[in-house]
Amino acid sequence: MNQRETALAATTGAILASVLGYTVVVKPTYERWSNARARVEQLQSDLEKANALVKRKNELTDEREKIETLIAPTDAGKPLVGPDAIALFLDHLDSLQAAAQLGQYVSNIQYVHTEIYDAFAELQFEMRARAPLKLIQDFLVRMRTGPSYLRAQAVRIQPRDDGTVEADISLIGLTTWDALDPDKRPKKK
Repeated sequence: MNQRETALAATTGAILASVLGYTVVVKPTYERWSNARARVEQLQSDLEKANALVKRKNELTDEREKIETLIAPTDAGKPLVGPDAIALFLDHLDSLQAAAQLGQYVSNIQYVHTEIYDAFAELQFEMRARAPLKLIQDFLVRMRTGPSYLRAQAVRIQPRDDGTVEADISLIGLTTWDALDPDKRPKKK
């Protein structure tokens, strides 16, 4: 091999070593540092948000208590919280039926399902009654104007020949997660 070929081989080797060094060492290091900078900025942003929430802890706690107070179903002035919100909602429905003089016409009322939304639970009930329309209307008005968070989600009314109506009412009650019986709590998603 002559001197020219040796110089060309050395130059080619140096270029290959430079390219290989760049792709194996320099580029990954640069990308890692760039990602680290972006990650540090993201973590600092998350920390600022967390610190802002910590500073607002008392305000947020008060706000949550106000919301829980507003949506806590009540019956005769007692909040419906405790070991089993489902049973308490059913008791509340019974008292509404009695007040509307609908109790004797109700053929079925049952708990159906619970949906979980963070710290709150939505309890679903089904009620079936065959009664005069005026009594169904009175029950729905009492339920809507009452202090508890119990609302009709769907109402199906079918008239009958005897002057009554067949009413299928789907009801929703909102309560806190803590008010559910621990044995009956569905898993949070």
